[in-house]
Amino acid sequence: MKRPPRAVLLLFLVLCLVGPRRVRCEKPPVVRVGAIFTHDSVIGRCAKAAMEAAVADVNADPAILNGTELRLTMEDANCSVFMGSIETFKVIGEEVVAIIGSQSSAIAHMITEIVDNLQVPLISYSATDPTLSAQQFPFFVRTAQSDSYQMAAMADLIDYYGWKDVVAVYIDDEFGRNGIYALSDELEKRMMKISYKLPLPVQYDSRHIMDALNNSKIFGPRVYVVHANLDPAFRIFTIAQELQMMGSDYVWLATDWVSATLDSLSPKNQTSIEIMKGVVALRPHTPDSVRKRAFIARWRDMQTKGLTRSGLNTYGLCAYDTVWAVAYAIDRYINENGNFTFTFRDALYDEKTKDMWLGKLKVFDGGSLLLKKLLQLNFTGLTGQIYFNAERNVPSGGYDVINIVQREIRLVGFWSNETGLSVLAPKNIEGGQSSYTREDQKLHDVTWPSGKTEIPRGWVVADSERPLRIGVPNRFSFTGFVMENQSSHQFQGYCVDVFNEARNFVPYDVPYRFEAYGDGHSNPNYDGLTKMVADNEFDAAVGDIAIVTNRTKIVDFSQPFASSGLVIVAPIDNSKSSAWVFLQPFSAEMWVVTAASFVMIAVVIWILEHRVNNDFRGPPKRQLATMFLFSFSTLFKKNRIDSLIASNWPIGYQVGSFAHSYLVESLYISPSRLIPLGSPEEYERALRLGPNHGGVAAIVDEQPYVDLFLSKHTQFGIIGQAFTSGGWGFAFQRGSPLAVDISTAILKLSESGKLQKIREKWFCKMACPSERGKDSEPEQLHLISFWGLFLLSGVISVGALLVFLIRVIRLFVQFKKQQMATTTLLSESSNRQCSDTFCKFLDFVDQKEDAIEKSMSRNGNAQQQIPSSTYEDVP
Repeated sequence: MKRPPRAVLLLFLVLCLVGPRRVRCEKPPVVRVGAIFTHDSVIGRCAKAAMEAAVADVNADPAILNGTELRLTMEDANCSVFMGSIETFKVIGEEVVAIIGSQSSAIAHMITEIVDNLQVPLISYSATDPTLSAQQFPFFVRTAQSDSYQMAAMADLIDYYGWKDVVAVYIDDEFGRNGIYALSDELEKRMMKISYKLPLPVQYDSRHIMDALNNSKIFGPRVYVVHANLDPAFRIFTIAQELQMMGSDYVWLATDWVSATLDSLSPKNQTSIEIMKGVVALRPHTPDSVRKRAFIARWRDMQTKGLTRSGLNTYGLCAYDTVWAVAYAIDRYINENGNFTFTFRDALYDEKTKDMWLGKLKVFDGGSLLLKKLLQLNFTGLTGQIYFNAERNVPSGGYDVINIVQREIRLVGFWSNETGLSVLAPKNIEGGQSSYTREDQKLHDVTWPSGKTEIPRGWVVADSERPLRIGVPNRFSFTGFVMENQSSHQFQGYCVDVFNEARNFVPYDVPYRFEAYGDGHSNPNYDGLTKMVADNEFDAAVGDIAIVTNRTKIVDFSQPFASSGLVIVAPIDNSKSSAWVFLQPFSAEMWVVTAASFVMIAVVIWILEHRVNNDFRGPPKRQLATMFLFSFSTLFKKNRIDSLIASNWPIGYQVGSFAHSYLVESLYISPSRLIPLGSPEEYERALRLGPNHGGVAAIVDEQPYVDLFLSKHTQFGIIGQAFTSGGWGFAFQRGSPLAVDISTAILKLSESGKLQKIREKWFCKMACPSERGKDSEPEQLHLISFWGLFLLSGVISVGALLVFLIRVIRLFVQFKKQQMATTTLLSESSNRQCSDTFCKFLDFVDQKEDAIEKSMSRNGNAQQQIPSSTYEDVP
């Protein structure tokens, strides 16, 4: 009598497990949901009270889970990844259908691996790490905004105020690192960067903060972005104040950890806010609603009754909404599928683990279906509209931008993914935009740590305690560019004057000190100087530093303040110029013979080209113009350094200058022809001796050196123009804002004429040297030096003319014979006859050659077509 009921019960259970869609089981009386978080933490205290309130509201609402109690099993992770994992296994062992948590991104990375294998949905209200993706963790869902949105908002905030470099302070775990990586990506999109990173240990103390901030005082950027865990003591700002880093030169920006901490403080602890004056922070935006205002009032009542010690922050609102989201999903699941089932999976354990506690874990059979119900939700919660996008995150509702002024938290604007920064709340912005520009952004005035609303510069080049270290080359020669006064030990020179004048145009004070580079016994290596700037041994370098490719790869250069192209300097004659100076290069007889040569060559060219080139035909005026223009163009051309290259004369260059490599590698001049010269005195001696007496024919050097040399040696000058382009600039460390400001200052110096005055001060004491070579008169050339050239030109021209005449006369005779034969046979076909044979020859020569050939071809054909009888009838 007992067997039938057992059979029926067994069949009923099988149908419930195998065919739940055909036979619906009764609703479970209790459904368990786990909650893993750190109970004694800023977020944990608020979230605990919020979740308990949500569970009470769900169980009291007859419209949801009617007949089923939602029971929340809370476990303490105690800020530990290990403890978080243990507690996860514990709540799963109690057959929970979902887990709310974890609070920490680091713990979430671990327990998502567990819930994925056991198919239990994990819903977090505070793990904001942007790398927690649905692709990697399919059972992870997030009701808090991802930090990818927050870092975009932070980057827009930095860009809004025009800062380019920031210092990042963050916790060295998944939450901190991945958040800062996201910020770095967003800054790069806006042509900005994180210049320095200050990671803090997970369990940091005051000593760690003190060391990190103290070391950062030597950095140039003064904009700090703090991305840390919630800290009621605000230790980072407390120590920053002790280090006098909350003053006028500093900017402190913080992610939502500051707003969450401030909102969680009880009124008794509001005094700690004073140390944070001037801080600007973000807070996840939650739209105002009747339901939200009612819950805030309820929370205050809970505080009054002692039910919670924490203030209500955004994460508490998210925790409340998360409980409701889980409840809605469970309700839909039960209504469609009945009860929940859990089964063992052989793949989860083997013979070695079956007797262990892990072997008792079960897989939630309905996990995927419950997850699907979660992702289909769309309801209005305390934080706004709740639904999940493709990444299984709630879409960004934007952020509030808050400013801490004395003991007040002031709202200065909002940020949304559609419109950027605005003084209007996201819901009040009509239309919305998919993109926005910096000009579209707007915020209310911010009171900065200085107590002023004027936007801080955000960086300092140097201060009185640590002035800018500027390396200057300690040269052996050409010390007029930069040198150390032996009596006052002050540096002076052309480059120093340019820098000091440019510094006057920089809109802020730049404390600095010059440090000599080199021993003064030989010219220093300028590549080594720029490398010391790149290696942070110098902050900058001032001097005659050529801007060349290999140096621009390691340092930033200012706008060039002097042209440093290579020029040729040689002896010149400084005799007085006159209006007829252009005649003086040649003697009188040289000019006569040259002119005659032009005419002869022009005639020969015309005769040779007239019969075959259309350019030499047409009206007589056109033919004359073309004839002489072609003759002159073949005799005149630019020659610059070509004659010096083609010769075998020795060429001087400055020791250490890039002129040597350029002459050898670019102009292919033999190194044996290049003579190293180390000082202006050696320049003067080599040029005076000349190439035939142990000296050089010319010196190739950078123009500023040549200018300085020529300011004291008027018997030499620059020949021609510079044949390379280049410039001198001041070198700065990569990314230094001072490089831009000094460049702007140099442009202002140039526009105002002061740069030219500095040049004249140092190089034009005896008339500007670069102009003397142009004003000098060259030595006259006589006919005796060129009679062989003219003779050779005449012989070739006459020979070409004779060959042409012989060929034309031969062709004319053939044409005449052919024409006479045709005229004798067909006298009626041509009545034109010329009595003068010479006139016929000139007419023949004037015709184009191809026309003559066609005419002779026609005459030949006509002669072949005459019948033989015609010849017989001729008397």
